[in-house]
Amino acid sequence: MPQNDTGHDVFISYSHFDRSVVDALCAFLEKRNIRCWFAPRNIPPGWKYGKAIAQAIKGAKFFVLVFSDRSQQSDWVISETDIAKSNCKTLIPFRIEDCPVADEMELYLAGRQWIDAILQPGEVLNETAAAELADIILQTLPEMPPASSEQPVGGMEDNEPSVPPQRSAPSHDSSKRVGGTPRSRQISQQPEFAARHDWNLLDGSDWSRILRDRPQYAASCDWDKLDGGAWQWLLMKQPQFAEHCDWNKLDGWEWACLLRVQPQLADHCVWSKLEGKDCSWLLREQPQFADKCDLNQLREEDRRFLLEKFPQLAPPRDSGKRAGATRSPQISQQPEPAARHKWNELGGSDWSRILRDRPQYADRCDWNKLDGGAWQWLLMKQPQFAEHCDWSKLDGWEWACLLRVQPQLADHCVWSKLAGKDWSWLLREQPQFAGKCVLRILNEGDRRLLLEEYPRLFGKR
Repeated sequence: MPQNDTGHDVFISYSHFDRSVVDALCAFLEKRNIRCWFAPRNIPPGWKYGKAIAQAIKGAKFFVLVFSDRSQQSDWVISETDIAKSNCKTLIPFRIEDCPVADEMELYLAGRQWIDAILQPGEVLNETAAAELADIILQTLPEMPPASSEQPVGGMEDNEPSVPPQRSAPSHDSSKRVGGTPRSRQISQQPEFAARHDWNLLDGSDWSRILRDRPQYAASCDWDKLDGGAWQWLLMKQPQFAEHCDWNKLDGWEWACLLRVQPQLADHCVWSKLEGKDCSWLLREQPQFADKCDLNQLREEDRRFLLEKFPQLAPPRDSGKRAGATRSPQISQQPEPAARHKWNELGGSDWSRILRDRPQYADRCDWNKLDGGAWQWLLMKQPQFAEHCDWSKLDGWEWACLLRVQPQLADHCVWSKLAGKDWSWLLREQPQFAGKCVLRILNEGDRRLLLEEYPRLFGKR
């Protein structure tokens, strides 16, 4: 088995607390056909973490460190950085948090040029910094050979890679890297070369790069050459070219990235193409599109994040009503109409919302109306009502969310209801419950994240 995997260009080292940044950064780079590798995404079942990670670092040209206070305290990140330094990899610190460098990392980062990618409130990725990172990588990497070439992409032989390659970038032409060839970068940066250039040699990604910086060359463009990723990249900066776009070429992720920046193009969107991850990424920046998305497609973590940030998007779960429906917001915020309200018209989610803010109305509540989601939402803020709860109504996820905030209610928990994702969410905040968990029900990724943060959580690996 070969020792090095050349199926990727960049190894990304990070703390699991920064996973949302890494997901966004990786998507940004892969849209430009920069092949990324990070754990646990690219570690297949059955592989040992240490061996897979070490081989992946050795097989990468660039080592990108997503630097934050959390990452520099991670033993995994320190070990990965040490391997990169020992193998003379190009180390690029991508700083998402303004914090002093710890002693453990100073040896590796001293004298290196940073990419400042400090995040603003509510921001998941600093796209200006990500574009700078992409340019640095693209200027150094060789061009990809044509798809018809006998030599496989990356120069690999027809044997099994030591670490199986990750998913390919979903949208762009396999024969070019997004960001264009050196020729397109030359025209984009030095327009005096344009007059003597053969425009027919340019492909869609070349045109995307050129027209972002030099829209005056649009008359020479063959618009049919642009695929979905090239259109997304171009329209994010130059939306005036929308009239030339074949909207069917954009996939769900490309639509999400485009509408975050240019929401006025929403009338052209094929909403059925957006999957859960696409909707999650879009709604964090443009929550007004919530009615276009199926929130049931979102992962529980994404749904919870969105509800905390934008509570107007969707209320707590209730089989009969939406939380906050009917007159509950009015009673919760303006108690004076309560005296003339018909209490029997309220559903369980209505009561959950009212009692969170106005516990004095508890004597009027029909507790049987509250389902598991309504109980979770209420007890997270008003645990004194636990005596009225039918604990069997709560499912595993509702228990995980509740115990993260109110761990003193653990004696009532039906632990067998918690699945792997529930345990992962709970133990990140309340690791003292690890003794209740059956380790094998966690997936490899969740197990790694927990062991990174709490190395003694489950004993020796």
